[in-house]
Amino acid sequence: RVALRILSSLPTRLLLLRLLRLRLPHAVPRQLLLLPRLAVNVEQDQVLASNHSDVPALIPMDATEIHLDGNDMTELIGPGFIGRRHVVEVFLNNSNIVTIGPLSLEGLTGTKVLHLEDNKLEELFNRQFSGLPALRHLHLQRNQLSRIAANAFEGLERLEVLHLEGNQLASFSFQPPHSA
Repeated sequence: RVALRILSSLPTRLLLLRLLRLRLPHAVPRQLLLLPRLAVNVEQDQVLASNHSDVPALIPMDATEIHLDGNDMTELIGPGFIGRRHVVEVFLNNSNIVTIGPLSLEGLTGTKVLHLEDNKLEELFNRQFSGLPALRHLHLQRNQLSRIAANAFEGLERLEVLHLEGNQLASFSFQPPHSA
């Protein structure tokens, strides 16, 4: 709790990553390690970073939760998540994302929840989320979506919840990705 109070007093909006395990240099205090634009809270298994315009390269391979919300990314360009198979939940909401590039979500094979709400997405393309086979909840509400390709959600065999409210869709033809 002490480390969380220290982190909450930092002046910039931060990125939060939950880790399965973390190895730190012995000379560093166990509660908090500060690196350029990165903070690690060992007690809570969290990594924090700020002010990113792209997916940070320092995301540990064993991260289980990634918070990139509130950054200024505009375009999500891959392959920033390659190898992050332990990640269960990703927060990319409120990050001014207009475009999700091909393969930009590759590597998130264990992700069950993806938050992309409150961005500026206008269109979803074919197989946009194909790199997320375990995805169950997809939050796309309050974007500027006006067009979604018919097979944008192809490959999402486990999708249970899809939030699309607050977009500009005139019509939307959805075929559930589940096999009949």
